[in-house]
Amino acid sequence: MYYTIGHGNLYRITSAATVWPNPVRGHGAYYISKQGNRYNRPDQLTVYCSEDPVASITEGAFYQAIEWHSNMAYSRINAITYPLRSEHILWAFRIDLLPSVVDLESTEAIARFTYQPHILLNPSREYTRTQELADDVRAYTPPSGSPDPRPEGVKAPSIRTLRKGTFQPHQCACLSEQCMVSSRMIKGQS
Repeated sequence: MYYTIGHGNLYRITSAATVWPNPVRGHGAYYISKQGNRYNRPDQLTVYCSEDPVASITEGAFYQAIEWHSNMAYSRINAITYPLRSEHILWAFRIDLLPSVVDLESTEAIARFTYQPHILLNPSREYTRTQELADDVRAYTPPSGSPDPRPEGVKAPSIRTLRKGTFQPHQCACLSEQCMVSSRMIKGQS
């Protein structure tokens, strides 16, 4: 059920104006979305990242496309200019204290938290069930005497990055403050 993230670099995309250590503070998830994101409700600090830079890039590109779509819908009021272009930073960072997260694809996690695996693959922005699942993980305390740690986040398939053969890109959502504060930057590139 557990997976340890951070054996190598972790990656995250942010706007070009973001400065370190803001990419690992979870404020984007906390403040930006009125309905929350896949594994957080509004006002919950959460850091989304991936062990694969392509997964982070495709997740970031999806949300940039939504922003452009919204701007186009209101283009009579706020004119948009072409070509559609944006600048972002791809951050590479490490977490010093390797956190244990719940691998949401594991059969033990599915049994423990009682959900259907297909909810992890919902491509829409209807996040009610995955937010409930993240709440269950946040509240989970292993039984007394268990060697298992309290989970600090989740690992789930990346919805925006296509499976390639047997390789399924994943995203991680760090849900605990400890997971966020023990990070150090490797580099940021726009």
